Amino acid sequence: MNKPRISIIVPSYNQGRYIEETLLSIFDQKIDGLQLIVMDGGSTDETLTVLKKYASKIDVCVSERDRGQTDAINKALKHVKADIIGWLNSDDIYLRGALKKVLRVFDDHPDVDVIYGDRLMIDSDSHVFGWVCGQEFNPAEFGYNIASETAFWRTKAQPEEFDVSLRFTMDLDWFSRLYVSGAKFHLIPDFLGAFRCHPDAKSTTMQDVCIEETERCWKKYFNNENWKISSLGRGNQRRFFSRLLTRPFTLTLPFVYQRLILRPFADRRKRAPV
Repeated sequence: MNKPRISIIVPSYNQGRYIEETLLSIFDQKIDGLQLIVMDGGSTDETLTVLKKYASKIDVCVSERDRGQTDAINKALKHVKADIIGWLNSDDIYLRGALKKVLRVFDDHPDVDVIYGDRLMIDSDSHVFGWVCGQEFNPAEFGYNIASETAFWRTKAQPEEFDVSLRFTMDLDWFSRLYVSGAKFHLIPDFLGAFRCHPDAKSTTMQDVCIEETERCWKKYFNNENWKISSLGRGNQRRFFSRLLTRPFTLTLPFVYQRLILRPFADRRKRAPV
């Protein structure tokens, strides 16, 4: 068997409602040389049924108790065979063609260690309700602005493993370590993945942990407690707002449907007398 070109890690735990869409978004990339590694923490919902359904397309699939998402990613790293790695949470998705774009840039820029791009924001039903434009990864000026579902790195540049003491900001810690070690970052100014916002997501249920861990990481790597999640840089404002015109099918129609049709309809139902 030839060595795979890219390994995708999917840490999983009780996201049975979403994991099939996550897996399909990987299969739909239709690239040669893909290694798919799923590390499940012993899910008790329908996750294992979904994983069994697609077992023939998953190269490594383990379901066992672990110490959380970070531990699952570290376990998966031991199975990686490719020189390029991506990590996709089991409720997020890749956009069609994302991996081809990523591999093309790595091929064209052998000096680049980390590639990342723009993200869509989707809800529980996969409706697009927002987007985030990436910008130069310069933490001192812009803050933290890398979305894990749009990020990929070369194995030769990576630290040994993720910090298992972190439950929320393991990605901030990981890419900050790469940055301070001198790794070269490259932004693809295009949508590569979608981040799902839903009531059970860690971004919803663990905000206090997020703040504490982020402050700790920021002080550790940049000697500054005044951390910030990146806002729009001046050079990116035009690109941010131009998305509605330049991405009619990826963004404009879903966004308009969500904001002008779906959400007002849901609000009217809530206000309707019982």
